[in-house]
Amino acid sequence: MAESAALCQNGLQIASECITLSENGGLTMALSTISARIETRDKERFDKFCEKVGLSTSSALNLFVKAVLRENRIPFDISLPDPFYSESNMKFLEESAAAIKAGKVIVKTMDELEAMADE
Repeated sequence: MAESAALCQNGLQIASECITLSENGGLTMALSTISARIETRDKERFDKFCEKVGLSTSSALNLFVKAVLRENRIPFDISLPDPFYSESNMKFLEESAAAIKAGKVIVKTMDELEAMADE
């Protein structure tokens, strides 16, 4: 509480938040910092994207937070990995590989397949 009181010396303290008057006379809420670890290349690409669309990285992340709070969900679909790697497909691939190793597969060249199609 001492920290909040020190932060709010020139403002009004409501609950644990500090509301202060901005230079233009408007009210502003205290800001907090979120720290997240992401790959350097991803951060650089995200920063460049934000710059291209006229946003700061901080503004873009604030938009994300506001969307989560407004919609009460992550504002984009989160889905399972590519269905190619589903359990049934992986089983089929393993069985196919075993059949190839066991010599139970007929191998034809493209020329042979084309000749069969012409028949």
